[in-house]
Amino acid sequence: MRDGKATALISGEACAIEAVAAVLDVLCPQQIRVGGIGDAPEPSLRSILILQTNRAALAEGIAFAESLGLDMGNFLATARQSAAYSRVMDIKGEKMLARDFTPQSRISQTLKDAELILGEARRLGQTLPMMTVQGALLRATIALVGGECDSAAVIETIRPSRKRSRDGK
Repeated sequence: MRDGKATALISGEACAIEAVAAVLDVLCPQQIRVGGIGDAPEPSLRSILILQTNRAALAEGIAFAESLGLDMGNFLATARQSAAYSRVMDIKGEKMLARDFTPQSRISQTLKDAELILGEARRLGQTLPMMTVQGALLRATIALVGGECDSAAVIETIRPSRKRSRDGK
């Protein structure tokens, strides 16, 4: 929101939304109307599921590229031009490379969202294997670096241990 790039999922009666439109326009220039009162959480959880999976995939790709000894600036620039592109690369890529985990989104909140998604999936009898792995990754990262850092810190759990040599011993 600070950068003026927030997207709001807005639900409620049309007249109520119109009454606060000027404030919403200032707070969230990008708005998606998702229906009546109480309808916003479902689209939000679906978007969060995809976002978290993209973030984890980016972290894994960066960690693998680092292990291969690739030029990381070139790797990220190339990834941004590929079919694998996601805005997560723009938002979290440089943070991961620089190990800058100053919070934009706290990892403890990211875990809370993952647990909400997994709980809803259990209620529906839906299997979410990637989100299940994501939950474990988030818990492991919080155990490693704490819950107040940025969610980009998931890369620290994926990066090879500094104690191991290149042959894995």
